[in-house]
Amino acid sequence: MGLRRFRRTGNTDSMDTLWPSHVRLFPHYAEVGAQRAKSYTVVGYPRTVQPGWMEPLLGFPHPLTLAIHSAPIATDEVVQSMNRRMIWSRGSTDADQKRGRLARAEQLVALEDAEQARFGLARGETRMLEVGMTLTLWAESDDELERIGRILESLAQGMMLVLRPLQYQQLLGLRRNLPLGEPVDKVREMDSRAWATLFPFSSRDLVHAHGQVFGVNTRSRSFVIVDRFQLSSPHSITVGWSGAGKSFAAKLEALRARYRGLAVSVIDPEGEYRALSRAGAHIWNLGEAETGSRQGTEFPFDPFSVQGELGPDELDRQCDFLLRFLNRLDSGLMEEFGGIVRDGLWRAARLVESGKFSPRGGADRDLVEHWTLLVGEESGRAKERLNLLYERWVRMAGRTPHHQSEPFEVFDVSRMAPGMRGAVYLALTEWIMRRMGRESGRRLVIFDESWHLLTDDSTAPYLEELFRRARKWECAVSLISQDIGDFTRSRAASVCLHNAPLVMLLRQHPDSLAEAQKILHLHDGEMEQVANAGVGEGLLLLHDDHLPFRVVASKREIDLVAAREEGLSVDVHH
Repeated sequence: MGLRRFRRTGNTDSMDTLWPSHVRLFPHYAEVGAQRAKSYTVVGYPRTVQPGWMEPLLGFPHPLTLAIHSAPIATDEVVQSMNRRMIWSRGSTDADQKRGRLARAEQLVALEDAEQARFGLARGETRMLEVGMTLTLWAESDDELERIGRILESLAQGMMLVLRPLQYQQLLGLRRNLPLGEPVDKVREMDSRAWATLFPFSSRDLVHAHGQVFGVNTRSRSFVIVDRFQLSSPHSITVGWSGAGKSFAAKLEALRARYRGLAVSVIDPEGEYRALSRAGAHIWNLGEAETGSRQGTEFPFDPFSVQGELGPDELDRQCDFLLRFLNRLDSGLMEEFGGIVRDGLWRAARLVESGKFSPRGGADRDLVEHWTLLVGEESGRAKERLNLLYERWVRMAGRTPHHQSEPFEVFDVSRMAPGMRGAVYLALTEWIMRRMGRESGRRLVIFDESWHLLTDDSTAPYLEELFRRARKWECAVSLISQDIGDFTRSRAASVCLHNAPLVMLLRQHPDSLAEAQKILHLHDGEMEQVANAGVGEGLLLLHDDHLPFRVVASKREIDLVAAREEGLSVDVHH
């Protein structure tokens, strides 16, 4: 029969809300309010430990309280005790040898460990401490407590820990969870190097001091907090099958980046990010026909223009972009008149030292028409094709507004004709590169469905250049795609993969699992986790750390991003 303790009635204070209604003790467990608790003490430890060896306990998937009691031991006392035991052990070993017996292996190992510890103490490299460890399991029922108790005991055996249930001492186990400073009977002497692996707790959780929440570690149930700009490179890659929750995760990151004051640009091929306007995002409606609205159709800059005041290297780079852009916009023009267009462009670039020029009419007519005049000297048809191409671009993408930079912007290209999207992606990449050097502050750029860039020979090199230059200007690039193979289809795409230390791997198509395992060097257990992941679940890879994680969001965040993914099981945190 257990001992029943009732909470006092009558006068109460605010602390009474923290205490259970009663505590009832049984030989093998304790009933604490509506919960069951079972305490263990550790009576055996592994011979050697290393940082992170406690992680299986810290990530135990059921409620567990771990209490570690430690106290220093005077060095002189430890050395004297160690000397006595070593003399006794050596005498026993010598006696065995004289009788022709083999010395016990465990005794020789103990002597070796003691000798190393004694020298470390003598040099002042380490100190000895008494350590006691108590574990308390919590469950809602007797059957559940018994089940998770077997799991804990099996886990401890694998860690070379020897657990002993506190039979008829469950109250003692509960008291050890409290900071009462009471002595512990079952202690183990450890040197400070081994003790350091216990406290602070060594774990592989990602918690950056000034980062933002990416999700929760499903093993340890702690938040994964990452600051991109603390990494060797701020870029990331997200890969997930359709419906895996990758766009939802990207919208959350965009929203949380704005919490921290970062500027955010999103290239949205499907119109999924328009809801971010509720959070203050400016939506560039690319491809919409002219309406009676004030905004209409706009494009942030004129991709046909070349800025000449930024130096010869930048001028050459922009001229190279314009040639690639024209080829992507109308490959037939470059096939027929490529030589004429290139010669006219480079001649114009050499003559223009400042200002800008473009193959269209305008107020600054001598510069504006300079290129087309040079082209026109060779071929009137080439000039006519360039002007028609520009008119088509303005009709589809829109004119350039006076306000060209927004701290939070979404480029919605869902209404662009499929044949124009590649050119739009290329032009937006160029716009981001031109703007990086002129802006102050950090910016996050998200390319959803980035395979539009990665699989195109004319745009992939520009994305590679953006990856290489962005870090210098404190710009982080996030690439999102459905297939890990998109990052191996060209040298430029591989460079992007290798320069992205942060990889979010969500649920994969069954046919892509083997390729993902090979490229990202994952073991079978990790691949099984990815294959069976739910919506918003997967692995977060940061250098050598591979963390199982799940996307989490508050109710307010879910309302703001307006997730359309049905069945998205995100945790809600306030």
